[in-house]
Amino acid sequence: MDEEIKYTIHEHIGTVYCKPNGWRMELNIVSWADDGAKLYDLRRWNSNHTKYSRGARFSESDLKPLMEIIKKRLEEIEHE
Repeated sequence: MDEEIKYTIHEHIGTVYCKPNGWRMELNIVSWADDGAKLYDLRRWNSNHTKYSRGARFSESDLKPLMEIIKKRLEEIEHE
């Protein structure tokens, strides 16, 4: 039997997109499995946050390098 993974969404930062079926790609601050760590979490959620997909979690120190990578890529796309 699969154990239920406990999580707490502490803050909703934003929604990247919404699908017609109600699933949304969201950036939230989430703690998982009662470990106390609150991380920036990017993943798909159903409309009432009871189901989720695999995602990616980032610490605050990860955000600046990630933003630089995204910024560089967007600049490259603009110049294509």
